[in-house]
Amino acid sequence: MIGIDDIYLLIILILIIIIIGIIGWVIVKVKTAKTHIKLAEAEVDKRKLELIMKRVMIEDLKNASVMLSDRERAQLDAINTDTAILSRKVLYTMNEVEDRTKRLELGSNLGKMNMTLGKIKKYEQRLFGPELYQKRRRVVRR
Repeated sequence: MIGIDDIYLLIILILIIIIIGIIGWVIVKVKTAKTHIKLAEAEVDKRKLELIMKRVMIEDLKNASVMLSDRERAQLDAINTDTAILSRKVLYTMNEVEDRTKRLELGSNLGKMNMTLGKIKKYEQRLFGPELYQKRRRVVRR
């Protein structure tokens, strides 16, 4: 037979196993948190290095442009001017398309509203009859 002492020992054993499991789970969580922190730090360092490399590359390009001949500088200036002109044209065209689209939508909405208003007037005429519809219209206009 199982006595009370055996049940107490079984309960204590189960509690010890649960406590050991919780401690193991906490240890694993702490280790993974530390790993995530290290990965995040490595990612930040990587981004910093990329930024530094870009800055160095830009500096090199600036220094290289000083050494260009007058003809090469003139060519680059012409290309930059063409690019600026094209950018302005694209911006103008985008604005025109947007404005025309808006005008078209408003015109379409006006047409739909006029059609709906015509339908409402027809239903009013059917509902109130031609004579009453005309009298109501006169009263509403005043």
